[in-house]
Amino acid sequence: MLIMTDATTTLDKIVYLLLGYDLQESDYYIEALSAPNNGAVSYTSTIQDSVATYSCLAGFQIDGVTSRTCSAVTPKGWSGVAPSCIADIDECNNTICGQGVCTDLVNDFSCACNPGYMGTDCSTEIDECSSLPCVNGGTCVDLVNQFKCNCTAGYTGIHCADDANHCDSNRCQNNAICENTANGYFCLCAEGYFGKYCQTRSKHTAFVSTEMAIAIGIGVVSSRI
Repeated sequence: MLIMTDATTTLDKIVYLLLGYDLQESDYYIEALSAPNNGAVSYTSTIQDSVATYSCLAGFQIDGVTSRTCSAVTPKGWSGVAPSCIADIDECNNTICGQGVCTDLVNDFSCACNPGYMGTDCSTEIDECSSLPCVNGGTCVDLVNQFKCNCTAGYTGIHCADDANHCDSNRCQNNAICENTANGYFCLCAEGYFGKYCQTRSKHTAFVSTEMAIAIGIGVVSSRI
């Protein structure tokens, strides 16, 4: 059954009668659709609940909806606004994503930024030092997708969070024991030796205690030595 309005012409009625439709004055139908320039529209009929589908020729893309539905209730007619077919311009041809990968969209583009970059065109380098990652007085140096902490004396590690072990490079000799300190180390000499590195043998065999060695400064070594 076709649905008609007052706008139905005699020619319209003849065409639908020839197609085998049962026309009633209380029914409603709507006008046929025109294809967009450089495109096409397809549908099975122009009666209520019919669906029209739009497509574009090669080299063009839909700008708007891809389908519309025929409605017999207010607002009557085809839903929405007819789309148009626009030239498929590749916005990525200009390589607008400086530090990223470009994806072409309809009248637009999208950039997937490389690690360390951000922004619509991936041109802004992320400041990895903005979160203040260095502790214990360390100085942060911003790099691409990473950072570096220059630690103060006595600290080490990625974030300067670890106490430095200055004994890793100690020069204590003659079986001396290395004692780590905040800014260096000192050599605890074996009996019969003295000096900064316990390198000198004493003419006397008297043992010098650790406390005495520290007090008189004969066994304290700075990491800068």
